[in-house]
Amino acid sequence: MDNGFQLVDFKIKEFNRDSTQIELSFDAVTGNVYKQYGNDVFLKNISFSLQEIEKPEERKLPVQIDFPVHKIDTIIYEIPEGYRLSKKLEPKIIASRYGEYRYNIREEDGKVIATKEVLINSGFYAVSEYHDFYSFYNQVVEFDNKTVIILYK
Repeated sequence: MDNGFQLVDFKIKEFNRDSTQIELSFDAVTGNVYKQYGNDVFLKNISFSLQEIEKPEERKLPVQIDFPVHKIDTIIYEIPEGYRLSKKLEPKIIASRYGEYRYNIREEDGKVIATKEVLINSGFYAVSEYHDFYSFYNQVVEFDNKTVIILYK
């Protein structure tokens, strides 16, 4: 568990054999999300694994997303003894015709609970609207990768 996660349990939900849906649930633990800076502790957000996409100036063809991409995560951080969430973070919603991203964080029973969800809608998007699609997608990736939760004593 030096540089990653230790799998505790997983479940794959079975759907009708003709379904295109896959549902995987898993529990894992890691110790690599905490960084101590003086009296503050920074918790790294564990970001979604979304594929990298081309910048608008590089895109030459339309985008076709044959089926929606929908990911939901709940991440529970154990708060070290004597620490509290530094400030209440307001829920974040990024929404457009291309999809939606939701992020919420709360403190409960000595834990910080972060819930997040991303939905990338299926569709055919012309090159002329790719800039708007990229803008939405990039906002999601940037927020998800840069979010840091701060605890204080």
